[in-house]
Amino acid sequence: MIGIIAIMTLSSCSGPPVENTLKPSQEKKSIVDIVERSAHAIGGDWQVYSGPAVEICGEDAPDEVRYSYTMERPANAAVAPGSDIRKLKELWRDEGLRTVDYQSGGSDPFLGVRGKGGRVTTIGFDALPGGSTITGTSTCAPGNLRELREQE
Repeated sequence: MIGIIAIMTLSSCSGPPVENTLKPSQEKKSIVDIVERSAHAIGGDWQVYSGPAVEICGEDAPDEVRYSYTMERPANAAVAPGSDIRKLKELWRDEGLRTVDYQSGGSDPFLGVRGKGGRVTTIGFDALPGGSTITGTSTCAPGNLRELREQE
């Protein structure tokens, strides 16, 4: 759960505005695709934790939306976080994403990796004691949050 909170904190649409010609449905498909391909690259029994969920891009972008999507894998002693991180860094770099390793604080830190770029505002992998999570947030697209939520 800590990893999900950390990813959500990092998922704002800050930075210089980017001209987006994609529709919200394309953003949704894009983030679901990269998260599911990431889970497949690592392997194991992944399940949808939440999403894909539409959300507003921020106070400064009331007419723009983005999608978030999270998958989780239960704890498995046979899985090595370092190997998972290496696989994801390779996949994400091939997708044009910039990556950075992550380690939580505390006496028993968990490992992870974050990525961003292209059609991804942020994507993250956390190897948590109770399992692993991959959370992605799409870039922003023009759209009406209320209308899109009614369509879901």
